[in-house]
Amino acid sequence: MRGWLIHIIPEQLTMQSNIRHLICASCLLFTSALHGQSEKSFDIVTIKKSNTADGGMGLARSTPDQVSIMHTALRNLIARSYSLREDLVLGGPSWLDSEEFDIQAKVLPDEHGSIPRMNRAETQARLQTMLRDRFQLKSHLETRNLSVYELTLADIDKLKPAKPGATYADGVKGPDGRTGPGLLIIENNHFTGQAITITALANILSDLLHRTVLDHTSQPGLYDISFQIPSEVTRPANAPASASESEELSLSTVLQQELGLRLKSTKGEGKVLIIDHIEEPSPN
Repeated sequence: MRGWLIHIIPEQLTMQSNIRHLICASCLLFTSALHGQSEKSFDIVTIKKSNTADGGMGLARSTPDQVSIMHTALRNLIARSYSLREDLVLGGPSWLDSEEFDIQAKVLPDEHGSIPRMNRAETQARLQTMLRDRFQLKSHLETRNLSVYELTLADIDKLKPAKPGATYADGVKGPDGRTGPGLLIIENNHFTGQAITITALANILSDLLHRTVLDHTSQPGLYDISFQIPSEVTRPANAPASASESEELSLSTVLQQELGLRLKSTKGEGKVLIIDHIEEPSPN
């Protein structure tokens, strides 16, 4: 069983996974950044291999001047640094998936003593620079014809708009005990989103389904969303289905019955990142 926690905070994101150990939701950690962006870098970067014996959980925290990443496989970090899912990062040695790293990266105050305030795109650009400098990453983007899903609206009456100003005092809580609008949590195969966009839901579905889900609902605004994720989605590959699972509804059926949303399989162009070269990190 896979359990994900995602807590959205303005200019900051905290994520946690109950099974070794994902940074998920490609649109949520950082926003888009591509090759060719003016190069930015961190002033201080410390990289070490994670102590897997401590059972630590994958965690990423971003503040305006620093990033802390724990128990994270490098393919995962590369994917998030380029706003891609892991399955869209192709090539590279096996240790990209098997070894985990702890990374602390920080920018220092400028000559006037002012602390730079990185936005998400700037943070992402600095991570890309770190990957090139410390891991000798060489890569390129390709456009390929991929299998995707379109998320469309089937019954608007089944969507529950969020109440303006709601504090969600009795709502679900993140790993730090906080609650509030913008919180998404997947726990025990149950998804709860408090005042989230349909696009945010589509991005979570992309991670769950390992296929891009495009929001074609044309529905603005924020919604309270809750549904049970079928076990077939979170069951490890090649694991046999249980007797109870055989009676479960598919995710597509659940989305339509519970939320009035329809998934349609189609083809569309998408970006993949090809790893041409990468090395173990250089010494601190």
